[in-house]
Amino acid sequence: MADQFITVTEDDLQAPIYIMIHRNYDLKASDLSDSNTSIKLKFRAQNSTTTNFDATLTKVWGDLGVLKLDWPDDSLDVTPGTFEAQVRTIDGNSEVQTVLDKIIVTVEAKFAAA
Repeated sequence: MADQFITVTEDDLQAPIYIMIHRNYDLKASDLSDSNTSIKLKFRAQNSTTTNFDATLTKVWGDLGVLKLDWPDDSLDVTPGTFEAQVRTIDGNSEVQTVLDKIIVTVEAKFAAA
């Protein structure tokens, strides 16, 4: 999976984002169905080291690696620009695996009120 790109609007509570995680070595879907596995997403401005928010992703079809991000309240209350999100899985033994490909998020300015 290469970096993925999405565009959203500042201050909006956007529709959920669906993400599919797969193994890089054979491109098969990652099985995330184990109830002890949790999936986290970190969100920050591009080229920054400060995390804007962390979110827990919901397993939609865990056996197929399909996850859903419901935007946390005020998560897009940011200055428009380019941001990046990174997904991490945490298994029942607290072992963390980071998905190397990032989600690049362009946050656009909303139109002024008419």
